[in-house]
Amino acid sequence: METLTQGQGLTLGTWDVRPEEVEAYLAAVGDLAPLYRQAGAAPPLAVVARAFSLLLQRLSLPPGSVHSAQEVESLAPVPVGSRVTFSLRVAQQSKRAGWQFMTLELAAHDAAGSVLLRGKSTVMSPTGEQA
Repeated sequence: METLTQGQGLTLGTWDVRPEEVEAYLAAVGDLAPLYRQAGAAPPLAVVARAFSLLLQRLSLPPGSVHSAQEVESLAPVPVGSRVTFSLRVAQQSKRAGWQFMTLELAAHDAAGSVLLRGKSTVMSPTGEQA
């Protein structure tokens, strides 16, 4: 497991966007609208969920950590059948009152390197230090 530092960037990995995974996501969130199926695209939050799954496989977060805020900007559709590469950068990191705050910037790129989706997320983790 990795510990991240401010300014650090890393590639989280790739996702081959398969139809059955998009269907499983839509079923899990109860989305019955035909929009994504007709467009042949993955919902932006499905892309974010996959990125955070990859992040949690690499990151060492203590029990009690909280995902406190998130912003997502979808710049282009993520086609089913495509491959997406995820990158991450620690934009800001600080400690206060027994908590560590990290602002993470995420990007999802297509095979040509174009950004399809970008976002920012804040994660709060207890440090174990007394406030």
